[in-house]
Amino acid sequence: MDGKPRLLNQLREQTYVRYHSICIETAYVKWVRD
Repeated sequence: MDGKPRLLNQLREQTYVRYHSICIETAYVKWVRD
């Protein structure tokens, strides 16, 4: 691995920073995985 953050990790970070909610972060990650 080249040290870059993985897609889901980037999604988690950006969602949490933008919405300040762990519930929204979890929902977005679940949506992307499915």
